[in-house]
Amino acid sequence: MKRFSALVIALVLFLITSSCTGMREIDYTVKGYSRTEGIIETATDDKGRATGGYQKAFIGDTLSTLLFDFKVTECAFSDIYDSSSAGTGRHYLIVTIEIANTSGSDIRLSEGDFLLAYDMTDLKLADEAGISAGTEDGLSAYDLKAGDTVTLGAAFEVPSEAQSPFTLIFTEYYSNEGEDDTPGNSFYVIFDKINGQQTV
Repeated sequence: MKRFSALVIALVLFLITSSCTGMREIDYTVKGYSRTEGIIETATDDKGRATGGYQKAFIGDTLSTLLFDFKVTECAFSDIYDSSSAGTGRHYLIVTIEIANTSGSDIRLSEGDFLLAYDMTDLKLADEAGISAGTEDGLSAYDLKAGDTVTLGAAFEVPSEAQSPFTLIFTEYYSNEGEDDTPGNSFYVIFDKINGQQTV
């Protein structure tokens, strides 16, 4: 299980990946390919925490989570990542994400914090290949100081026949002592352009 955590005033927010129990309980399919104005359909649980809402965006749009603001600036297919070739009948989708830490505390960004979905009618999640920062590829984590901004490359390996639209997904999670983690809001970035070409 890969996580990052940060102290945000009176709560600790944990983000968990698709390999963790409970992740499959989330409905990642958001119908329609138009952006939403802010987070919609959110509710408040008995602890006053925002849960169950979602926001849709496209490449270049900025989304604000509890810990950071982020936007996907570009994405492109590649046959090679971190000096490794993709498997037969597969290639990498390299997603460039600009992340600004707004939490007031240092946070750790890890491989697996963002998910990539494709073939949205028969939802599938891509295999993670690593993250990059600057000239360093294949990282499993990156520590982001409070107030700092970083541009990360998140690499995913997908079948060559995978169908658009590809969608990057980030879900907030709250920790509950002695209980399962509680999902917060989810954020979807629909890739309307790949390699500079319109896809949706």
